[in-house]
Amino acid sequence: MKRHLTLVLAGLLVALAGAVGPAFGQDAAKTKYIAPIKGEARIGYTKPQVKVVKDAVITVIKVKNMTTGRIAGFKVEEFWWDKQRNPVTGARYIHPRPIDPGEVITVTLNTPKNPAMDSNNYTFTHAQGTIKATAMKSLDEAPAEGKAADKGKKTKK
Repeated sequence: MKRHLTLVLAGLLVALAGAVGPAFGQDAAKTKYIAPIKGEARIGYTKPQVKVVKDAVITVIKVKNMTTGRIAGFKVEEFWWDKQRNPVTGARYIHPRPIDPGEVITVTLNTPKNPAMDSNNYTFTHAQGTIKATAMKSLDEAPAEGKAADKGKKTKK
């Protein structure tokens, strides 16, 4: 009797696998693997929007992946300096997943406010290399090839 039951259950499993298998195969065929960039990646970013809220300086930057591969381990660091160019404070943002080609993300940096703050700069990096960052008026525009990379734009506060 056990043998008969085992054969029936095995037959049911095979039938279910045959019915469910094509559905999984179709979804997998639609998803295309995009390898992460190794070496220099290119991004475009909008002018940072800086606001002071109570005891914090909130900086919001829109960033677009301008490469044909994914950017893994994307990181933005903000450094604040006093008038004598001594470091005062800073913030760091690490994106939780790879950024797909053409994808736009919003980076929010939350820095503790310090009365000595005078100017700041930003550094863009990723897990597998460097970033060539280009400041853009709009992320819809095509970046000019001759434009210099801006790895640390200073702003007055």
